[in-house]
Amino acid sequence: MQKNILCLRCIQLIILIMAKIKYQEHVAGMSGKLNGSVFSSNRSGAYVRSNARPTNAQTAAQTTARNLLATYAQKWKTLTEEQRLAWTNAAPQYSKSTFFKDGVVPTGNILFTQLNINVSIAGGAELSSPPVKTPASAISDFAVNVFSLAGALELNLTPGIVPVGMALQVDATACMSPGINNAKSKFRTITILAAGTDVTDDLKSVYVAKFGAPVVGQKAFFRVRMINKSTGDVSLPLTASFIVTA
Repeated sequence: MQKNILCLRCIQLIILIMAKIKYQEHVAGMSGKLNGSVFSSNRSGAYVRSNARPTNAQTAAQTTARNLLATYAQKWKTLTEEQRLAWTNAAPQYSKSTFFKDGVVPTGNILFTQLNINVSIAGGAELSSPPVKTPASAISDFAVNVFSLAGALELNLTPGIVPVGMALQVDATACMSPGINNAKSKFRTITILAAGTDVTDDLKSVYVAKFGAPVVGQKAFFRVRMINKSTGDVSLPLTASFIVTA
């Protein structure tokens, strides 16, 4: 125990003096927040950064997201005890691997909220009881065909038409330096395409409404995922990027 305490104190000291860290035998890895610092890793190894608190911007999208969370937090309380137990019992089916490859099972409350938010986004009916887990249609191919000042913004997906019972969530980033290869924290939803929609339809207008006009020579990232309208299950997301041309 004494060694573990000393190791933790050493880690805290390292936070103060350097950005990159190397773990030893007593600590295999860390992820999350500690005393105002955030532990994470990338292809270069483990690192720690300051936990900057963003301003509480009240955009329409943020307000909608917060309202959905608040709505289903309240609706969870209105369920019967049997319904809440059913959600808790269904939760192990939705176990996810963490950064350390450990399986984490959501609580019944979190599962209820997550699936209902997905269903709401897709335009489906609210779930009071856990659905039979049914995968969303997989996306096997994704690329951006055209993205220019003069031309359209067209996505190339397989399938090319959003399947029956599904919705396609399209996320994007603002234009940024072409040297950036990871934009994970920058994605914002620009549109939800309903079943039957041709995915090659021009999306430039919704992109511009969200981020403004594209900038020639800069890079934008796009991410897509299918949502099962009835169950809230989602497909694995696929990401593509494109350099804006004239």
